[in-house]
Amino acid sequence: MRKIRNLNSEMKRITNVMLFLGFLACGVSATAQIYNPNDKEGLRIFLRQASAEAGKINAEQLGLQISDTTNWQTDESWVAMLAGLTWNTEDPKRLTNIGDFTDWSTGWYNKNLAGALDASNWTALTSLMCYYNQLTNLDVNNNTALTGLHCGNNQLTTLDVSNNTALIYLNCRSNQLTTLDVSGNTV
Repeated sequence: MRKIRNLNSEMKRITNVMLFLGFLACGVSATAQIYNPNDKEGLRIFLRQASAEAGKINAEQLGLQISDTTNWQTDESWVAMLAGLTWNTEDPKRLTNIGDFTDWSTGWYNKNLAGALDASNWTALTSLMCYYNQLTNLDVNNNTALTGLHCGNNQLTTLDVSNNTALIYLNCRSNQLTTLDVSGNTV
């Protein structure tokens, strides 16, 4: 009888440990993020802005539905739905490319995007293709890894690429720029 009581006590202890580990695993999986929170937040801010098409936001111009954008923080499935983005294999993943310079029709080319694009959160970004839109502001100051930037045919009045020392390709034609300082760019 004593052995049965000890066995029952041991079984209860094992069950409690397993329940605790189960709760712990649920908590970890609920907070684990596939994508870097800063990269995701930068995307969220830009995608929530009004697009160049009346009554739509930038997210819709890139193929998302309004319903895809309701749970930004708890559901990351919307990130994978965005075409033209490349992420690295870090944990969590970092945004490295918006578009591919070997295929000019990729990225955010001619998507009726509008507003201010603040790419400063995307510090791992190496290429950004956002030409033929209605962007009024583009911040790439923190993007020191940026090697290619194609932002032509927008409505930019300023563009600061002084911190983009790795930049080897820049196309910013057909904007409203009055000056462009590329003296900090070594290539």
